[in-house]
Amino acid sequence: MVNTTSGHTLALDADSGEQKWDFESEVPPLSLRGVSSPVMASGGVLTGTANGKLAVVVAENGVLAWEQAVASPTGATELDRIADIDTKPLIIGGSVYVVSYDGTLAALDLRSGRIMWKREYASFQSLSYAGNNLFVVDTSSVVYALDRRNGIELWSQSGLRERGLTAAQTVADYVVVGDKWGFVHWLNQTDGKIVARLSLGGDDEDEGIYTAPVVDGNVFYTQTRDGQVYAVETP
Repeated sequence: MVNTTSGHTLALDADSGEQKWDFESEVPPLSLRGVSSPVMASGGVLTGTANGKLAVVVAENGVLAWEQAVASPTGATELDRIADIDTKPLIIGGSVYVVSYDGTLAALDLRSGRIMWKREYASFQSLSYAGNNLFVVDTSSVVYALDRRNGIELWSQSGLRERGLTAAQTVADYVVVGDKWGFVHWLNQTDGKIVARLSLGGDDEDEGIYTAPVVDGNVFYTQTRDGQVYAVETP
């Protein structure tokens, strides 16, 4: 399954590359240069769209199963109306969580698309979770933890504001983020306090970290802008 910036979700045969189907969603005149990665679950393919919707199509034939408006584009100009969902939908049990650039974080029922709760958080970074905690990094690089069952905010960490944070990833008892200066930060999952910091890029924006760490047990892997790949172990 491949999602494109032109609003097409494609199903390709993994062996031959043959196209099986093509589902097209509406793309507004102005949108972010990003795309929601498709996720497969329960026979469906879930993707966020550039007009603020979550769409689910049948994996076998590409027919739309349901579509739900998560964000509501408002404003007098196309710039004001940017409402992309560029994040990868996060599926936990029978719920799916998405966040839009215009400031809507929502939990939806996976089977019906019914919105269970909404909160005002703006992000283009994918969500992560541990237990009942949901973690989001907003457009100003403030990190939040919410109760995924009801959307109640548990804590926020604004000490890394405007550092160009990556999406948060959970490792051991911590939340890990990278920043545009090449630092990795560990936050306590319980209260959001910054407990450790490691410089991989030498405080140089040319060696910043722009993609979320990839976690394997207590080790995570990250890459700086100059092409260096690091494996870091969390005690």
